[in-house]
Parts: sequence; C-alpha cells; structure tokens
Amino acid sequence: MDSVIKDYIGSFGRWQFITFFGASVVSIVGSMSTFLLSFTAFLPHNYRCLIPECETVENTQYNLSFAKFAIPEWEDKYNVKERRCNRYRSYSNSCEYSNFDTSNSYACMQHVFDNSQYHNSIIMEFDIPPCLDIPDHWPLKPSISRIQFLGFAFMFGLLIGSVLMGVISDKFGRKKTIFGSLVISSLLIIGGYWSKDLESYFILRLLNGIFNVSLFTNSFIILIEMADPSERAFYGIILNIPFAGGEMLLSFFAFFIQEWRYLHIFVGILTGMAIMCWFIIPESPRWLLSLGKKNDAINILLNGAILNGKTTSYKTLDNIKWYDEITRDKLELKEISKSVTVIKISLIMFYNWFSITMVYYGLSLISVNLGGNIYINFFLSGLVEIPSYIITFLLLSRLGRRWLLVVYSFMSGVMCICAGLFEYGIIMSIFSLFGKFCVSGSFSILYLYTAELYPTELRNTVVGIASMCGRIGGICAPFIASLQDISMYLPFILMGFLAIISGLASFFLPETLGSKLPECINDIKELYSNSLRNSCVFKPKREIICNDEKHYEIERSIISKTRVPDIYVEAPTPKKTIHSRDRYLKIYKEDRLRGHLAKDSYLSRSNSPLTLIHREEIDGMTKKQISIGGFSENTFIGSKPFLFTTEKDGAVHKNIAGPTLVLPKGASRKFSQLSPAPIDSPDAKRIGCFVMIPTLKSC
Repeated sequence: MDSVIKDYIGSFGRWQFITFFGASVVSIVGSMSTFLLSFTAFLPHNYRCLIPECETVENTQYNLSFAKFAIPEWEDKYNVKERRCNRYRSYSNSCEYSNFDTSNSYACMQHVFDNSQYHNSIIMEFDIPPCLDIPDHWPLKPSISRIQFLGFAFMFGLLIGSVLMGVISDKFGRKKTIFGSLVISSLLIIGGYWSKDLESYFILRLLNGIFNVSLFTNSFIILIEMADPSERAFYGIILNIPFAGGEMLLSFFAFFIQEWRYLHIFVGILTGMAIMCWFIIPESPRWLLSLGKKNDAINILLNGAILNGKTTSYKTLDNIKWYDEITRDKLELKEISKSVTVIKISLIMFYNWFSITMVYYGLSLISVNLGGNIYINFFLSGLVEIPSYIITFLLLSRLGRRWLLVVYSFMSGVMCICAGLFEYGIIMSIFSLFGKFCVSGSFSILYLYTAELYPTELRNTVVGIASMCGRIGGICAPFIASLQDISMYLPFILMGFLAIISGLASFFLPETLGSKLPECINDIKELYSNSLRNSCVFKPKREIICNDEKHYEIERSIISKTRVPDIYVEAPTPKKTIHSRDRYLKIYKEDRLRGHLAKDSYLSRSNSPLTLIHREEIDGMTKKQISIGGFSENTFIGSKPFLFTTEKDGAVHKNIAGPTLVLPKGASRKFSQLSPAPIDSPDAKRIGCFVMIPTLKSC
C-alpha cells in the first residue's frame, strides 16, 4: 500500500492537503468541545458565603465592607478555605458588626462569586457548593464534589467512546463515524443551553464525550493510513496544531461570550458547520482493502491521483497485487494476547496514555487557576503547544519516536515538580507552560507511535483501547487538579512523578522510524526484535587481520575521530545514485562515533543479490573498486569504516575505506541493526593490518 500511494497516487499532493484541511476543521471543533467546561463550569478563585442579613440573591457583589466582620479570615491570603466556605453566626437580621459572633462560625449554603473575569458559569448560576463540608445531601461526598463530578462526566464519556467508537469505526468506516459523531455532538452541545439542573447537564456532557473522542482519533487514522512512511510523522504531529488552535479560539470566543448557555449555542453551531467537510474527507483506502472492498478503494485512490496530477488508470491499480498483503489474514483483537512481546509493548503504551493524558489535561485545567487573566492563561496554554508540535516534527525523523518520547515525558515531569515548588506567581506559570510544552510533544507522539505499532485491521481498535487508558487518566485529571485546594504543589508533584515514570518505561519500546506499517502480529515481533538489537551495548572487540611482519592495532579512538566516508545507494532503479544525506538513507551522529555507517539494513525483494563494494581512495582519487561479495535475500548486511594503509612513492598513506551498498531494482530499506562484516582488500598493498572495532555484542 505504501509503495502504491508513493508511485501511482503521489505523496504530499493536493489530495493529501485537502484531506488534511478537512481533518483540521474537525480537530478544531473537537478541541473546543473538549475544553468547553473550562469556561462553562468556571469556578472563580474568589468566592464567599452569601450574608442574607446584608444582601439579597438578586443584588450581590463579592467585595463589600461587611465581609470584614461577617466572613472569617477575610483578609488572610492563605486560609482561603475558611473565608470561602464559612461565615460568622448572627443573632438577628441586622447587618451590624455587633450582630456577628466572631467566635462561632459555620458552613454556609449559598455563595457569592467574583464574576469580574467570567460573568456567569453553571457553577455560579446553579450555586453548586464548592466546599466539601457543606450539608447539601450530595451522595458522593466527601470523596467527590459536584464540581469534580462535572469534569468526570465528559472524561468518562471519552472513556466509553474510546472503546465503542473504535469498534464502530473499524466496522462501519472512519468517515461515517466522524460525521455521525459531528451531527450528534452538535445537537448535544446545543442541548446544553436548555439544561435545568446539574443532572441533565451531566448526562449531556457524558454523551458528548462518547461521540467527541472519535473526531480527532478517526481524522488522525485516515491521514496516517493514506500517507507513505515518510509523511506519517508530518500528518501525525501537525494535526495536533489545529487541536491546540481550538483551545486558543475557545478562549477568544469565551472572552466575548461570558454566558455559559450562549457559549454552548455558539460552539454547537460551529460543530454542526464542520459537517460540510464530508465532501473533502475520503474514506480510508486501507480500511476498504482490509474488508476486501477493492473497487471502492481503487476509486478513492484514482480520485487522489487526479487531484495530485498523476496519470493512473483503474486497470493499472487493479493489476497490482498490493491489496493481497492487507487482505491475506483476518486479525482479531485476541491475537495480541498470544505474544508476550506484544503484551509488553501494549502495557507500556497503555500506561503512557494514562499518565501523559492525565498530565496534559491536568495542566490545561489548572491553567485557569494560576492567577492573572484566565483568558490569557488558557490562550498561552494552547499557544505553547504549537511550537512543541513543530519542534517534535523536526526532531522526530532524527531522534526517532522512542527517544523523543523518553525525553519529552521525563522533562515534563521535571517541569511539573519545579512548578510545584512555587505558590502561584509568574514562576509557577512559566514552569507549568514548559511542562505543557513537553507533555504536548509526548501526547502528539503517542497517537503516531501507537498507530505505527499495530496492524491495519486492529489499528483503530487498539488506538481506541489505548485512548481509553488515556481517558482514565483524563477522568483523574479533574480530581488531581482539585488537590490544589489542599496544597497548590500537590497536583504538580503527583503529575511530575507519573510523567517521569512514563519516560523511563518508554525506553523499552521498539523504534518505528523508517519502518512500514505492520500488517500482522509477526511484523510487530520483528520490529521489537530489530529494535532490541539496536539497543545493545557496543563493546570494543579487535579483529586483527594481517599476516605481515609488522602488526598495527587501530584503536577505537582513532576510528571515532576520523571522517566517515560517504555512502551511495543505488535505488530504486539502476544508474541512479542517491547521496547518503538524502532522506533515503540517514547517518546518525552517534553511529559515527561508534564507527557505524548507518542503522539501516537492506532487503532484496527480487532475489537479486546485495553487493558491497570496497572503494579505495588515494589522494582524493578512486584507484580501485572491488566487489567484496554478494548476499542473498533476507540477509542483513552491515559494514564498518576502517583504516588501511597503502604505500605510494615510498610514503605511507592512511585512508578510510568507504563501502558502497548497491541495491537491485525493487529492493527496499528495512530498519534493523546491521551485522558487522569484516572486509579485507587483498589487492591493496599493505604494510600492516587493519582492525575492525567495535563489534556488536550478542543479545
């Protein structure tokens, strides 16, 4: 499938761009719906008890003079719970200082909120008691407050939808699932306008969460399944930018629409308008092929070829047997449980989803309570994600998925712990934003990484299950965020440790950089096995190959300091030389230090031998090109740079032998560890010997 899109349809053309635009619109409205509760259920930092002796429900202001003698600890900046949740007992209806007993306080039932930043939220309108010790007949007290329960509703819906919508998508298609969810989500969001109580609003948010989860997930899956391997990182990471843009737009709209009911209407209408993207988002050809719907898949691919300016006919695609690879086996979810390797990978990924999602949403929810302007804080929380995604994309093809996930997760944990060391203030906000920067990068990698680890028929289901684990973390996020009422540093410390553990666990995942999408369980095992070899420790091992009287050992330090020669790859057609710095072949800095030329191995599909060519250079001129040997199909070939000496005009010259790997037509690169192969050039006149170091330790 990957080669068909690249050779016959075209990569990164108008077809992919139009699809990406439609997916971006869906991602934006999905993001706005996700974070809608941040404003509709906004709880101001400042609130106090209603004092009926001095004010009425219809005529209240937060900061009034009588609060000094009617509210305990009114001027205490640290004992916030006492001044928020309690009042002094009075013995008459008089609003005078002498009427209040300052030695006797109790929890009040009604509150006055500081609405200077947001005029009216559901918390303010329904006067939902923020304090756990208020006797309001709430059955889940003292463990869960009503406000926490509202945050729980949407996240629990995401949890249900992660499994349910993943199965529906694999059965009925990605496109139908997206737009069915858009219609239902739009109606549910608009329906929030008519909520009469907390219970009805809870049900609407729960149902909205079920359908909302499929908007981003299925848009992401469509883009991944219609892209070749070189584009997957781009689509997988950059699609998160519109999601962050949805956060920023929501803060902008909420600034002008400070009534929670009207904000529901506005976001619901925008969600409904996204249905127009039906005409520009295609169904996934991979999904159609996995169900044996070859004709439908070819028609979609032909439309893509036309948009990309490619001249491809139906007959051409029909004669290709690439679809047999996808339809050869019918996989079921239970196949995952039959492999210890796949179980290990899945458990690590599921934990990563749990911890990173909790930190991501936790930092987003806390952002409106960090002090200062809530709209600027929330806007910056979304804005900081955009450079994170751009930098992630730029580094992903260089560092790989695994190492970048390790670094991002670990650093987000460190930033959270640093933020927890400060009580409010600009320093806490800065560390919190840096933490959001890092965890956003981790979050974007997770979608791409998970999709690249599982076969097509199970991909959306497994991503759904992984997302379900993430939603469990999302459910925990409101409760973690509410711990700031106990201590502001507590949620940051807890999230920090979970993120650090996630980073350490990610080290044991396989690398998927440059690999094709798995089509069966064995592909996952092979991916893990190859990655394990790449993680082995290199130990110097000298191989002295010479029979001369003078023997020379070339130390590792010499090899590491010398210039690694260029590699040229002849592929995919003969007589076409591609330089090693092109994207078809990567040479990594750390591999140069180890003496490696590349991390890639090569596999011939056409039973043609792979040949290593030893090229001898003296004074910048190629003197000899000797074929070292041929290797049959399925043999991974490796080579090391080595020093050798030649004698010319009585002078000794040290040179580096640069091997050339010649691929036959149809050969493909496969990501794997190279096996070192000692190479000697008997035709070179030597005065000593060369030593191949280091070699790979057996795993």
